[in-house]
Amino acid sequence: MKIFYRKGLNRPLTRKLNLKIRLTVCFITTIILTVQANVSNSSIRNNFNENGIKFNSKLQHEINGVIMDAFGVPLPGASILEKGTSNGVQADFDGKFQIILSSKDAVLVISYLGFVTQEIEVKGQPSITISMEEDIANLDEAIVIGYGERTKKSIAGSIEQISGEVLENRPVTNVLNGLQGVMPGLTVTRSSGTPGGEGYALNVRGLTSINGGNSPLVLIDGTEGDLNLLNPNDIESTTLLKDASASIYGARAAGGVLLITTKTGKKNKKIRFSYSTNYSTNVVSNLTERVNIKQWVEMDWEAKLASGSIPQFAGGGTLEEVLAKIDSRAEPDDIGGNAYLFYEDVDWDSILFDDGIQKNQNISIDGGGDRSDYSTSFGYTRVDGILSDGWDSDERYNLRLNHGYDITDNLRLESKISYSRSRTLEGPRGSSNVFALRNKMFTWFPVYTLSGDTYGEQWGFENPKQWASKDPGKSTRIRENLDGNFKLSYKIFKDLKLQSQAAINRRIGNDEHFRNIVPRTNFNGTPAGFSQNRTELQYWNQNSTYKNFSLYFDYHKIFVGKHDISLMGGTSHEENENKSFWASRDNFSQTEVLSLNLGSTENMLNSSNANQWAIQSYFGRFTYVLDSKYVAEINYRRDGTSVFSPEKRWGDFGGLSLNWIASEERFIKKLNTFDLLKIRASYGTTGNQNLNSANLYDYIALINIGGVYPFGNGERAQSATEAGLVSQSRTWEDLETTNLGLDFAFLDSRLSGSLDVYKKNNNNMLLGVNLPSVLGGSPPAKNIGSLETKGFEFSLKWAEAVSSDFSYSISGYLSDNTNILVDLDGRDLISGTREGYALGTTWGYVWDGIIQNQVELNEYKKLTGIPNDIQVGDARYKDINGDGKISLYDDEGNDGDVVDLGTNAPRYSFGFNLSAKYKGFDLSSLIQGVGKRSVFYQGAFAIPFEQPWWQPLQRFYGNTWQPDNQDAKYPRLTTGGTRYWNYRTSENTRVNGAYARFKNITVGYSLPQEVLEKLKISKLRIYLSGEDLFTIDSMTGGYDAENTNGSDVFYPFTKRYSLGLNLTF
Repeated sequence: MKIFYRKGLNRPLTRKLNLKIRLTVCFITTIILTVQANVSNSSIRNNFNENGIKFNSKLQHEINGVIMDAFGVPLPGASILEKGTSNGVQADFDGKFQIILSSKDAVLVISYLGFVTQEIEVKGQPSITISMEEDIANLDEAIVIGYGERTKKSIAGSIEQISGEVLENRPVTNVLNGLQGVMPGLTVTRSSGTPGGEGYALNVRGLTSINGGNSPLVLIDGTEGDLNLLNPNDIESTTLLKDASASIYGARAAGGVLLITTKTGKKNKKIRFSYSTNYSTNVVSNLTERVNIKQWVEMDWEAKLASGSIPQFAGGGTLEEVLAKIDSRAEPDDIGGNAYLFYEDVDWDSILFDDGIQKNQNISIDGGGDRSDYSTSFGYTRVDGILSDGWDSDERYNLRLNHGYDITDNLRLESKISYSRSRTLEGPRGSSNVFALRNKMFTWFPVYTLSGDTYGEQWGFENPKQWASKDPGKSTRIRENLDGNFKLSYKIFKDLKLQSQAAINRRIGNDEHFRNIVPRTNFNGTPAGFSQNRTELQYWNQNSTYKNFSLYFDYHKIFVGKHDISLMGGTSHEENENKSFWASRDNFSQTEVLSLNLGSTENMLNSSNANQWAIQSYFGRFTYVLDSKYVAEINYRRDGTSVFSPEKRWGDFGGLSLNWIASEERFIKKLNTFDLLKIRASYGTTGNQNLNSANLYDYIALINIGGVYPFGNGERAQSATEAGLVSQSRTWEDLETTNLGLDFAFLDSRLSGSLDVYKKNNNNMLLGVNLPSVLGGSPPAKNIGSLETKGFEFSLKWAEAVSSDFSYSISGYLSDNTNILVDLDGRDLISGTREGYALGTTWGYVWDGIIQNQVELNEYKKLTGIPNDIQVGDARYKDINGDGKISLYDDEGNDGDVVDLGTNAPRYSFGFNLSAKYKGFDLSSLIQGVGKRSVFYQGAFAIPFEQPWWQPLQRFYGNTWQPDNQDAKYPRLTTGGTRYWNYRTSENTRVNGAYARFKNITVGYSLPQEVLEKLKISKLRIYLSGEDLFTIDSMTGGYDAENTNGSDVFYPFTKRYSLGLNLTF
């Protein structure tokens, strides 16, 4: 808990209350207008036609028509709009429409997703047939940007957008899993396969700072949100802002911006019901591969004798006798002290694990009338993990209601309300604990004792089966989000619109952790103490309220037919208040009914915390398009934050983007080559304030309250410590981004692609300061560091509609980035954070093979810095600086014999997608991967016999040096001290972490149109899908290439086999 002076928080953002009052008054006023408009709406409508458009009955003109694609297939739902008005309808199931126009000379604007928008002059015709041309490159597609939209063709920045269909057609339960490998520049990693605890992380274009802020700002319908709790089926589109286009969000956009737009209904569309479901079986994909009992005995015997120790099975006779007992599956040998030698393998994996189950259900209803549209959805997801008998599940409920209503022709109110709740169940130590115990447990230890209890005492081992059951206790984690998002738009006149938005997001977290008494039992059934000797209950609660208010205008007008001007400007206010509470008691007399007050008061503990932050902003954008060829866009934002002192609180950020649509030039058109040729350039600045609870008040002297301190007769009192020295000069990290891009399309847009090169510079990065310890406290960080990241992105797509029955597309991307810590105030120590090198650089020795004979050993022992007991068969590293010793540094403090072995950061990320449709059949596949990454195995099993009583992994068996195996990759087996020398970080322990994973393969079938008409439904599709089916990589020993840190304590990812159904009527 932190205590601070309230006076210190009254000075920040002195205009915050005034802004909130202004926004609140504005919003209340618009609500009053809404009510008044509803009251008078019926009288207003009397002067308008059925579409709400005022008309002169003498001039109106009725027209009928049908809309089809190039092959004569009807396009139901196509939009028909009278140009210059809001008068519009949609084509019916057969592509037919009827509309009353204001005059015979009206112009119809026909649009349909995936087709080129057309403008048709009516010229008094009573009926018309319109053939739509497929827009393979989607140049007229509306791209969501900050506070507005642009067509794909006119976008000046580096922006990616995908539709919600990318997620809908796969059995994904988490949006982040569905985004992996589908957007250039966006890297999605996961650290675990635990249901509800996958540990997803997002990054856009590499490193931004060593202090955090490397993840993009995620906005759901314009307000900050949590992708982990969002229903993938609710998403209409996902947009990624990667360069100067993100500058419009200023202080929050250092890591890029991810914009999520949820689905809405459409006006004048009859009610539509949709239902989707899928059922998946989840199969373990990778588990660390352990040796069997025979292999273990051989390796242990060799390692122990090499170090002068007694082999584990020496009590069972000679090596040959022990191996014979294993072959005959002999009875256990009692070697005293309640210890036994067992001679049979136990299939622990089949006992601990089983196939997991995943269920997903979604129902949605959407439609609209003359003046309104609506979309509501309900989703349910449940994932049962792979632990065969234990708490290992996650379930989530999602409810969303999106509604829009035209109060008048000029005033529109939109509301988006959503609720989500997830519940995750695990064992009291977490699911990963079972895998840690499973790795340590000998494969030859039995599961149960002679008395039928779980076996868990011999030599200190704990039984993973016992901890994988429900007996030791349960951890329950509940997360609830309630989001209200309201937007009011007022069209002041044709070209000017005023928009206000108010969003309030409520986040609630409740955890309950119960630990039961866990006894341990010897093999003979006698008690052996406890793994947990008392009951314990912990409660944790956290709740936060996030508020976002904005008001801005949007002006758009075309002058003289070729001067297209857009101007947007406004203000916003964000604030977040967070509170948490934790309490614990132990020694409960019973466990049937659990409540904190039933526990002992002797060891009861509690703690609480609270923090707040706020940001006030002013922003604007000016866009100028000349003759549909030349685009210039300027973004500006001014942010003030409560995180910094009043003198350093405000920051200015902006961006300039230029776009030359060269394919619109006459001399380019004459080449008859390019359907699109666009050259882009941008420069922008964003800020990083790293909003986390550890740095919200760094300019205020704080006192930390926590823990206890004994006084006098042992009375316990709360302890207090100074949090550290403060700085009034600490301020924003300013990130500069430069981007050059090229977009192109050939061959009637069948071949399209883009190329971007970029550079990011953080020239005032916060850096810790090293001062003498006599200072008496931790010195504050200063803005004195510098970081540079640069990279490229390349994407290519081929799409072709061969006939009305067959179409296909092939697409892919390749991206890469590297970083360098340019200035760390001269810090040149060998570490993962070193000036002049990439963050996370691994330093290691240069491998020089294995010492093969006594001559080589005698020669190598002339060096110093090597183990005294080094032997033939041990590792040899190069003395690269020639100083006669193997060391990290030389005698003068310069680099010794270690070199840069690379980083764990993914390089050359790629994704490839293939999709095809033939009549009612559809096929899609996605391959995602990384072309380069340096991985070093971590943890207790990175070397054989890291502890003499732990068994090695399968990857070492037969691969260690012996006199008859001198070409082995690894040095000799030993439990002596030289084992750590043999497995020092080096070129020999580096693993190529590159991989290509088949993320998804889906085959579906949709019933034909004539069958659907008879059944009176719009769509019925069934599909089979597989996720993470197989991987091509160089990892060994059962490690997963996507497990980026090389850890052996790892809940594995699973392969998912799914059957699904999509139904619409």
